Amino acid sequence: MSTPDLWTTGVKVLLKAVIRERGFTQLKVQAELGWGRSYISQALNGSKALRFDVVLKILFVVGMEPTEFFARLSRQVNPEPPSEERAEAGGRLPSEDLCQLAELKQGLIVVARFLVDHHGLPANDVGALLDRKSATAGGRKAGTE
Repeated sequence: MSTPDLWTTGVKVLLKAVIRERGFTQLKVQAELGWGRSYISQALNGSKALRFDVVLKILFVVGMEPTEFFARLSRQVNPEPPSEERAEAGGRLPSEDLCQLAELKQGLIVVARFLVDHHGLPANDVGALLDRKSATAGGRKAGTE
C-alpha cells in the first residue's frame, strides 16, 4: 500500500532520474528556468518544498509529458501485481486502477487550470504539458482561454 510520503519521495527520485536520462543536469534545468543556483537541489533533497508547478516546469524543460512521468511514478510506487493476479484479471488493469488513473488525469487538468487562472502560467504552456485531445475541464480545453 502506498502512502503520501512514498509518493513524495518517488517524485523526487524519479525527477532526478528523468533529468539525467534526458541529458540534463540540475544546473542546466535551473538555468533554462532562470532559477537560483541551488533551488532544484534543495527541492529534490527535501530542504525546500517541491511544489507541483515546479515539477511541471521541470518536466516541460526536459521534454517529458506529465502523464508519462506520473504513469511511470505510479508503476514504481505501485508495482504490477504478480503475473498470476494479472492473468486472473485477463491481463487488463483492474477497474479500480483505471478509476485512479482517471482521477489523476482529472486532478492534473484542475491543477493546470489553477496555474493558468491564478499564477499567470501562459495557457499555451499548460496546453503543451497536457494531452490537448482529452484534457478538458468544464467543457474547455485546459490549454485554451
